[in-house]
Amino acid sequence: MLYPHLLIAPKHYKLGDIAQRDIKAKRDFLVEDTITTEKYRQEAMAKVPPVYEFKEEVWLDIKERINRAFAQIHQFMEENKLKKLAQTVVKSKDTENFKLHSDKEMKETFEKILGIRLNLSDFQILKKEGFSPHLEELLYQLLEPLYIRGIVADKTPLIKARYGIVLVFKKPPHEQRIFNPDRLLSKDEAKQEIYQQRYILFNEVKRQLTQVIIKIAVQLIKPNVFYNPSETYRRKTEAAKNVKPVFYQVKKGEIIVREGEKIDQMELLKLQAQQKQTSHKHAFLLFLGLTGLIFVGLWVTEEVSAWLNPDFF
Repeated sequence: MLYPHLLIAPKHYKLGDIAQRDIKAKRDFLVEDTITTEKYRQEAMAKVPPVYEFKEEVWLDIKERINRAFAQIHQFMEENKLKKLAQTVVKSKDTENFKLHSDKEMKETFEKILGIRLNLSDFQILKKEGFSPHLEELLYQLLEPLYIRGIVADKTPLIKARYGIVLVFKKPPHEQRIFNPDRLLSKDEAKQEIYQQRYILFNEVKRQLTQVIIKIAVQLIKPNVFYNPSETYRRKTEAAKNVKPVFYQVKKGEIIVREGEKIDQMELLKLQAQQKQTSHKHAFLLFLGLTGLIFVGLWVTEEVSAWLNPDFF
């Protein structure tokens, strides 16, 4: 009778409910403004730039394969030369023991090492020039600046990166913040850069040879900058955790919501915070205290009544 709310649970309002009575704050308490806190966390996450990995090994692998491909063709050509010389010296008509590496065979080996496709006529143009070190060097000159600059598979996300990106390097381990990520190249842009170099190459080698070199270089374009979603997510999550919750104080006696008003988001937060303040432990102790008080009152009443009138009971 004294505290019916101990047995009858108070009404739990939901967003949009109508308050059935005025509700006041029973004591001072703090309310976390989860809406504002979440807003700040989302802003903090949005300011974390996406993380990309710059893989230097991509260019090193291509460079090694170019060197190996040219070295293999040099070896084939040298073997053919020695076989022709030996066949002439011994004046043998045995073609089986002095079988030469055909252009088709050498072309297929060259293609396999580099991972490209060439016409037989393209290969023969290179062969005519003896696969000279100068041609190999031209490929390095065309490709290395592009790989140093960075090539991505899809440049669209970079344009949307408002706060730039972070490039992570392995050798040596370090990272670089880039505020103009559009400086990186897409595969198509990298190929276009190579095509534009053909006019410069015309001054160094013949036109047909230039076209073959360009054709090889274009096929060796592949991404060496890759988006790292797991590291980006980790950094965004860390930034959100570092945002401190936003609180504001509600004073004792302050009207939280008036009768007949619709419960909005802010009022709901206040009601939920007040309900948390009234813990189960607090209610249990209050119940024990009231039970003890009632027991003492009844006992005193019984003792006084017995003293006044022994025949009362």
